[in-house]
Amino acid sequence: MTVSFQVSGARRFVPSDGRRIGAPSPNEVLTPGNVPPRPASEPPREKSVREGTVVVFAEDPASAG
Repeated sequence: MTVSFQVSGARRFVPSDGRRIGAPSPNEVLTPGNVPPRPASEPPREKSVREGTVVVFAEDPASAG
């Protein structure tokens, strides 16, 4: 049996649409005198999306008639 494959793909960047987990509510941020601490790391403004196709070929010479 012979098995082969072909792979084709692309990577693109799209804007991040999710809200940060654990982000303060707008009321906490907008309250005078209540300065929230800066987060340890900023969320990415965009994310990488991979799309692709895998095609698998399987050939069995014993079954060819």
